[in-house]
Amino acid sequence: MSSKVHKLALPAGTQLQQYQIESVLGVGGFGIVYQARHTHLESLVAIKEFMPQHCATREGQTVYPLSQSDEIEFETGIQKFLDEAKQLVQFDDHPNIIRCKDFFKHNGTAYLVMNLERGKELAQILKAHTAQGSPLTEAQITKLMIPVLEGLQYIHEQGVLHRDIKPANIFVRSIDERPLLIDFGAAKQNFGHTQKSENQMQTYGYAPLEQVGSEGELGPWTDIHAVGAMMWRIVLNANPPRVEDRTARVLQGQADPALTRIDEVKGQYSENFINTIKKSIAIRVSERFQTANEVIAALQGVPVSSDVYEGTGVGLDEQQTTRIDSPDSSAHSTPGSSTSYPPHVAHIQTSHATSPPTSNVSSSAGPISSAPIPVSSNTGYQTGPTTNGAEPQSYQNQPHHRAPASKNNSFKVWVGALCLAVVVLLGVFYGLQSTDSSTASTQVLVNEEIDIIYSLVTKAEMDNDSNTIEKRMLCAMQDIDDMDEAGERNIELLRSGIENRTLNIEKNLAKARERAFDLVTRHQSSSSRIDSVFDDMISTNQQRGKYDKADYLTSLKALIQEASLLSEKSKITALLEKRITVTPTDCS
Repeated sequence: MSSKVHKLALPAGTQLQQYQIESVLGVGGFGIVYQARHTHLESLVAIKEFMPQHCATREGQTVYPLSQSDEIEFETGIQKFLDEAKQLVQFDDHPNIIRCKDFFKHNGTAYLVMNLERGKELAQILKAHTAQGSPLTEAQITKLMIPVLEGLQYIHEQGVLHRDIKPANIFVRSIDERPLLIDFGAAKQNFGHTQKSENQMQTYGYAPLEQVGSEGELGPWTDIHAVGAMMWRIVLNANPPRVEDRTARVLQGQADPALTRIDEVKGQYSENFINTIKKSIAIRVSERFQTANEVIAALQGVPVSSDVYEGTGVGLDEQQTTRIDSPDSSAHSTPGSSTSYPPHVAHIQTSHATSPPTSNVSSSAGPISSAPIPVSSNTGYQTGPTTNGAEPQSYQNQPHHRAPASKNNSFKVWVGALCLAVVVLLGVFYGLQSTDSSTASTQVLVNEEIDIIYSLVTKAEMDNDSNTIEKRMLCAMQDIDDMDEAGERNIELLRSGIENRTLNIEKNLAKARERAFDLVTRHQSSSSRIDSVFDDMISTNQQRGKYDKADYLTSLKALIQEASLLSEKSKITALLEKRITVTPTDCS
């Protein structure tokens, strides 16, 4: 036990309403967990105290914000802590969800009373297996995951999402190895659109695109992605790749790295098990399992097709086709032809098939060849000798009249002219349609570029916020004189996390600036079109109540307009570097 624990934790014997603290079970960045005893029932419980070390301290038994500027964050944290308790109270009768017995406010903070369970977090179990060089078998993984999924199915039916499924939030009981869902601090009532302010609590690699991005509908599929990522982590013994990086690869026409990497363990696990993981972690919501029960069925042996996981990992089925197109590609492809596009102009476009493809669309298997159309040689004109062998008589010696063959010829001329007119009209129509399609495709691309810039900058801001919190924790821990070995390890972990996030911040900001530079180039050649896309997005987000995003898009539009007035590339780059950034903080 580190001295920091002794400084912040309540001492043994402290009375919290009808509970008396006996010992400290654990300390984290946001809370302390005690073992306590009910003074009347003599039953043991676990009590979780809200104690955010980066913005609060203790004087006597009372917890206070560190400063006036921390007061809002501290009070908001207490409310979220109590919200977690209220969520857990709803689920007190499910065997795979940690049971909440009581919650209350006291000592200036909040407390959550839970059943006292003996066991380990799944993260600790996986670490031990890694050290021993003995990965979990398919049967062991299935035994763990099915109860977790049953717990998720239960809360989903109550209209609640967990939103932070990961090995550290699965507690495995020692007595019967029964897994329990814990830490509902990120849980959300009801499904629907997420906003940046609601989206802070997440674990990268486990959180899906609709959770880390600026747009997206949250639902059971959100937690299912996290379960799939957790299984991915178990079988590969590595942290799952961030969904933003996976999406960027796919947008560039490359394979989804999460799907290709899992093929490395095909020989160790059944094909159906591998396909279950792939379907669970699909980038697109429509390609994932939609309910936890569907995943349970797959783990129990219901076949899962692997067809949708070939190529770039973006699924194909009879109702939905996904392709990577150029904004300049026409609406109709030429049979047998193919075009490659630079990665930075590729985008994913989804269309729903409503009728069989027309003959002018080539199959991906190769060009379509048509059999020649037979043409009759009988034209209705006599070009040789007459049947009686006499030479044809001259026209001047014949009465002036039109033969039946001439009438037939005139009719064909009119039909031909009509067909030509139809062809010309169709050409004009499809030419206009192709232009409209190209314009619409360009607008979709610009929309996606803007959204990606927003997501990259948002991610950098969130990482910067996390660094701010951990830097304060690091400074507080460094002030402790008698730090033990465990405390020193925690300091190194904090430093490592800060360094990794700092690198990620720089990478994401660099990507955002590159995409912004592309927008500037487009704006210089078509300012009205780019401005129109911005205006539509700003209006849409305002109507949805996403005012933070609308404000950011307004400032981004102004930046693009300002940069497009510059002619030198170096000046544009310098302006974007200056304006697309975050402000790092120190211990102060």
